[in-house]
Amino acid sequence: MSEVPEEMLDPDAPAGSAPSLRSRAAPVWCVHGVRWQHTDVGYVADDAMVGPHVGHRDSAMEVGAIPCQPTYASYEVWRRTALARAANLDGYQGL
Repeated sequence: MSEVPEEMLDPDAPAGSAPSLRSRAAPVWCVHGVRWQHTDVGYVADDAMVGPHVGHRDSAMEVGAIPCQPTYASYEVWRRTALARAANLDGYQGL
């Protein structure tokens, strides 16, 4: 058995989609800056059912199924790219 790559040990590493990695998957942040955490029912937004984004109400089985793409491996990356996103998403209303 091989060792887990160092980048997979990082708590801010992108979540894995392979079944063997799901139980250790790291949370990701959507374009709204909301954290999605892996649970038994898939990825669930921290503001599910209480936040302003309708797309956050349902869980997503895989990271790629989170409706408000793109996803970010850490809140820090999301924060640092906010200006670039704002320029590209001018007029974007979100989900």
